Amino acid sequence: MESTNLKLDDSRVSVSERARGRMKITIKLSAEEAQSFKNFSGIRPPDLPEPTFWKQIFLAGCQTMHERVVALMQSAEAQQALEAQQQAQKEAPPVDFIPLSDLPTPDATQESKLSIVTDEATPETPNE
Repeated sequence: MESTNLKLDDSRVSVSERARGRMKITIKLSAEEAQSFKNFSGIRPPDLPEPTFWKQIFLAGCQTMHERVVALMQSAEAQQALEAQQQAQKEAPPVDFIPLSDLPTPDATQESKLSIVTDEATPETPNE
């Protein structure tokens, strides 16, 4: 099976802006790239016009590149967030945590020292 590496280093690409927001893209290919292009043209369905086929191929390539760029950006953002989190953990002072199971539990015989405050008027305590 033959494979052709399409190198864009020596390719010439020109983009022309047209009226009404249209664009014309011209790509000049080497002899090897042109042969690859002709070989690839053989997969076009006979009922699909050639210009439509090439537009679909071009737009599918653009969509694939867009998805790759988005994935790379999301990966970079996730990596930055992870690094920031790790840096924050390094800078944060250590905190001693007491497991709930180690906290003392009140006896049923002990009187609760909790006082509940309500909005109702409370009797005043006499001054001593």
